[in-house]
Amino acid sequence: NGEIQISTSVSGTITSYVGNVNSSNDVTVRLLSGQLEIASVTTNDTTYVFEGIAPGEYVLEVSKEDHVTREYTVVVASEEVIQNVKIHLLGDINGDGKVNATDKKKIYAHINDSSKALTGYEFQVANVNGDDKVNATDKKKVFAHINGNTLW
Repeated sequence: NGEIQISTSVSGTITSYVGNVNSSNDVTVRLLSGQLEIASVTTNDTTYVFEGIAPGEYVLEVSKEDHVTREYTVVVASEEVIQNVKIHLLGDINGDGKVNATDKKKIYAHINDSSKALTGYEFQVANVNGDDKVNATDKKKVFAHINGNTLW
């Protein structure tokens, strides 16, 4: 048809953590256009790459067992796109790879000081019981995790 098809790649590094001893270390990275999956990879590597991606706006979805799924908006034009990604363990609000007193304090601050309210991805990570609220129930579950009654 004479048209030149422009495509490029989307790649980056993956940062995640180990969950419970029985969980998989595999991370799934999906490139979506609306509800349509354009590309997907499940890997235990620390990098991902998708080749031959047409220009457009996409959602890059990253998931792993015991972690909170995260989405990134990616705009592809004519240049290679590098999008490094990081996902947190459920309850690991500050993203240091551990659920500990620091995370419990962040939930406590969220509950007691509106100026320290958690939003976005931090809110999702703190919502350990999945009820779309961050409250004393989540704080108790994080405290129990610290004391050996694991979240995952």
